[in-house]
Amino acid sequence: MFDINHGTAPQYLSELVRRCEDTRLRSNVRSNFVVSRTGLHVTDKAFSIAGPRAWNALPSDIKLISTRTSFRMRLNSQDTLF
Repeated sequence: MFDINHGTAPQYLSELVRRCEDTRLRSNVRSNFVVSRTGLHVTDKAFSIAGPRAWNALPSDIKLISTRTSFRMRLNSQDTLF
């Protein structure tokens, strides 16, 4: 999701998710992605659902980090299950 957010992910992965495009939403400011809703529990494990859900759950300060090394260090220092 970091690579998708920064435009460095492969095209096929970028096509699986959508950014929140409504500029009236606060989520647009925080670089959130749309989490598709499904009626099946099994599909919740798909990248197109689990990836955006995990990214959206991150604190805003982590999402704003621009380098992969800093992002990974900060992510690993959090008390999260990501």
